Amino acid sequence: MNKIRFFDGGMGTMLQAAGLLGPGELPEPLNLTHPEEIAAIHQAYADAGAEFISTNTFGANPKKLAGSGYSVEQVAAASIACAKAAVKAEKPGALVALDIGPLGELLAPAGTLSFE
Repeated sequence: MNKIRFFDGGMGTMLQAAGLLGPGELPEPLNLTHPEEIAAIHQAYADAGAEFISTNTFGANPKKLAGSGYSVEQVAAASIACAKAAVKAEKPGALVALDIGPLGELLAPAGTLSFE
């Protein structure tokens, strides 16, 4: 039996629309500083019918978080908690998926990141 499944949508655009994220700012620390707002965005996607809620962790890696004061572990744990809270409250059958993005650097010779 085939069934269409729905994922949530973009987090960064929702954060920008809410006035929580400016140009060049990292969205991942907001899991710790604005958890209610992050959970509300997850809730909105669940209310719209999303069955898979992606955590706000697309850029949660040591390179991007360097200098933010937060570790990958802190950001990931807070993000998972926000997403699970929204799913539990609004859509008990929905699943939380960890969203993993690129490092934000290119491999040499196009960038400065070595293969090793």
